[in-house]
Amino acid sequence: MSYILEALKKSDQERKSGGVPTLQTVHIPVAVEDKRPWSLYTVITILLLLLVSVTVYVMLGKEAAKVAETDQVSAPVEVEKPSVKPEVPLKSQADVLAAQQAKIPVQEKPAERVAVDTSVAVIPVAKPVIEKKPVQVKKKPQRVKEKLPALVDIAYLHELPEYLQQSIPDLSFAGHIYSSSAFNRSVIINGNEMAEGDRIMEGFIVKEITASGVIFVFQETVFRVDILQDWSFE
Repeated sequence: MSYILEALKKSDQERKSGGVPTLQTVHIPVAVEDKRPWSLYTVITILLLLLVSVTVYVMLGKEAAKVAETDQVSAPVEVEKPSVKPEVPLKSQADVLAAQQAKIPVQEKPAERVAVDTSVAVIPVAKPVIEKKPVQVKKKPQRVKEKLPALVDIAYLHELPEYLQQSIPDLSFAGHIYSSSAFNRSVIINGNEMAEGDRIMEGFIVKEITASGVIFVFQETVFRVDILQDWSFE
């Protein structure tokens, strides 16, 4: 009976294997293949080999450097010995003196030298005389200080003869300053400030500045210009 039941169960399982599994379905374990990549193990192995080789190379380099330093320290330093020249036997003192006497030539008597006077006669040279030219100082024209006649006796410009009035140049007055001191007196004639004794032109002089006007000397003719009467004459 047991064989028959087992056969029925198997046939029933085969029939139901294509359908949806239920709670009564017997689950058969399926072996799952291990799919881990072998490339990861390969990379790790290569890295480990590289690390080991680098470590070995560094250790060998350090040992080689230590060996080289030890060889340099232990190498003996060669010291050069000073070369010693063989001593030359000294000649006897008598032989040296004889050789020196033989080499000394016989000195002949020097010929009489004629004394020659090599001194050069110094001829005195006269220094050129530089004539100093006197510095010419331009002298200012001296102011005329001749004694004038009394003011009432001096004629006005308009009182002179006609030919003298025409020969006198044009005069333009712009200012008049009178002071008790002659140095502080001034008058402006033709735009120029003038004091007593100044020359307007050759033969035309400002003789005196009075409280009322100006006294002129023109070619030895004395006349005056009053402030109020003839202040502008052209």
